[in-house]
Amino acid sequence: MATSLPDVAGGVINNDFADKAGLTGDDILASDDPTDPAAQGYINVWASNADDVDNETYLKLVELYQSNDEVQAGVVENSGGTAVMLTTPVDELVDSLAQTEADNAAQG
Repeated sequence: MATSLPDVAGGVINNDFADKAGLTGDDILASDDPTDPAAQGYINVWASNADDVDNETYLKLVELYQSNDEVQAGVVENSGGTAVMLTTPVDELVDSLAQTEADNAAQG
């Protein structure tokens, strides 16, 4: 869709693709509320196998990603200014995943 924008009046594009298409935050007409529970299915997460849930290296990477201003600024810059940094508690993410899986199973 992002590369087809010259051929359409508008479109819905994930911020990763918008940046690659040369679009910036100034080009956004509307955006989702990242704090809306309905948006949780689209949150980028750090994930591991169950055996690695307490892996010190992974935990340090998460800490740096979530708390280091330079890292967060780099993520926002890399997204063309469209990334929104959130820290969502793990239990909320697990609940969201369970609900998404249940919804998908119900749809067959």
